[in-house]
Amino acid sequence: SVVRVGVNVHHSTRSVALDSMLNARLGEQGGGAVKGPERDRMRIAILDEASIVCSTLSFAGSAMFYRLSRRFDVVVIDEAAQAVEPSLLVPLVMGCKQVYLVGDPVQLPATVISRRALEYKYDNSLFKRMQLAGYPVKILDTQYRMHPAI
Repeated sequence: SVVRVGVNVHHSTRSVALDSMLNARLGEQGGGAVKGPERDRMRIAILDEASIVCSTLSFAGSAMFYRLSRRFDVVVIDEAAQAVEPSLLVPLVMGCKQVYLVGDPVQLPATVISRRALEYKYDNSLFKRMQLAGYPVKILDTQYRMHPAI
């Protein structure tokens, strides 16, 4: 199963949103009596049962992930070329066997506002650093998301 964790869930992913799945489970069990700690245990059970968990980088640091009974084999990070290095490390600190960084290295750089941070090259993403270090980068030549007329 697929579970989407985080806030501001798009209507197209609502059916796999963690809280929607929790509410469905609570509906089956008469959810009005289930309170905070038990709800959290149920959320963790849903995540433990999932084959695929989707999250933002920042939400991947949620305490909920530290309470899972397993680790993730594979972590795929989308828009990795636009994320600053520390944010990319958030989902990796719990361990994984493989990580795939997905992004466009010639699109926007990592987003940094501080001038001092720019001086220290904080606007380099881990994606870009690995590319510059010689790690293989596969550039896709087919655009799947944009309409051909654009």
